[in-house]
Amino acid sequence: MFCQALGFHEGNIQQWDCSSEAGLQNASNAVQAATANYMTLRASGVRSSRNLFTPQIIARRTDVVKQLRPVTDAYVVFKATGVGKESISSFVERATKKPYVIGSAFYELVKPETIQVHKRICLRTKPDGHLYSGTHDEVRKVLGLPTGGEIKVGPAELKDFQVFVESTSINRHVIPNQDILVVKL
Repeated sequence: MFCQALGFHEGNIQQWDCSSEAGLQNASNAVQAATANYMTLRASGVRSSRNLFTPQIIARRTDVVKQLRPVTDAYVVFKATGVGKESISSFVERATKKPYVIGSAFYELVKPETIQVHKRICLRTKPDGHLYSGTHDEVRKVLGLPTGGEIKVGPAELKDFQVFVESTSINRHVIPNQDILVVKL
């Protein structure tokens, strides 16, 4: 809040816990990635950034199909229509008519989100709707994201696929028209 009060853009502010070796490594990885992204932008003539610590996802459909495993048969996709302020747990229970299990639902990335290192990521190709996934590192590599630690990611205009992030919460709010991916139980 202090940095925002000084006029820094939200995407240029990042907070780390550097009291542990893992926290310091996360900070180092984020600064390294942000510097590389900024230098690439600077080389193309950009003189400032409002999203220094919010990397954009980059990927190609061919890389997704070639490097990740198909998982279409393991999931069902639901469109969150007619929702107000509904939690992901109540949405999944209403949509599937089954009890919600933590980690069984994935939300579509539609706004900047912090993705923790333990969260799984699935990709859905357009327009055919095939789902692909892999290990944490495999998926992050295909998306052009650092492989370790937490990372704040902004949604990009991805014409070839949708990104889904595992929800490990019961009270995450579902956004109207957001797609929710649920493991078939």
